[in-house]
Amino acid sequence: SFDPGGNWWEDDAIELFIGLFDSRHGQEAGMTRDEMPHYTLAIRADQLINGYNENAVIYEPDSADYFFEGFDPDWVVETRIKLTDLQFGDDTPFVPENGMRLPFDLLVHDSDATNSRDGVLAFSNLNNDNSWQSPRNWSYTWVGNQFVTGVTEEPVSTLPTDYTLSQNYPNPFNPTTTIRYALPKAGHVEIALFNTVGQKVKTLVDENRPAGTFTVQLDATTLTSGVYFYRITTAQFNQTKKMILLK
Repeated sequence: SFDPGGNWWEDDAIELFIGLFDSRHGQEAGMTRDEMPHYTLAIRADQLINGYNENAVIYEPDSADYFFEGFDPDWVVETRIKLTDLQFGDDTPFVPENGMRLPFDLLVHDSDATNSRDGVLAFSNLNNDNSWQSPRNWSYTWVGNQFVTGVTEEPVSTLPTDYTLSQNYPNPFNPTTTIRYALPKAGHVEIALFNTVGQKVKTLVDENRPAGTFTVQLDATTLTSGVYFYRITTAQFNQTKKMILLK
């Protein structure tokens, strides 16, 4: 449903959250501007609005960069967003570079009755319907061709006391699998994938991480079936485990 005079989040709408900066170099708990600008876009039937810029209208359906059509009860929307139309104030212009990790989340609001939200579908597994004010609940996306499709820090009551590398799950797998690892102290960590002759075929993690428990997902779409080995390496710990890709 859609009510142009009501609250947009109580209508059928898509909400897009994105940070136009490389979050590998740091991430704030709240929304920031300048060198680390966060944006939220509400994509609805009558307009696309910039939520953090006082709900400024970016595009309307008659724009060349915005298309919306309803097929009662379904609808389709397509938009092309120019970065220059998105930025405001003292935001640092975004210059993409291969390998950048951008904070990202996507919500689909569903409403079957006017001014009544029936549900919301979120992209991030950390989202608790609080993404509008807490980017720590977002997931992320990459600039360029990256093999890692998701890394999340899991909230835990206590930090791990030992380094661990868990068996991937599922195993065997096709084409994606998840690897869990734990770090009792902050430091640089690398997780790499090797074939049976010892050649490195993918690097899944290669960065400084805080202490905590993490997961990384491997997308093996481009690999052939067979046995592979994944290895974690830190200054104090290294371990190797086997996985099987069946296509």
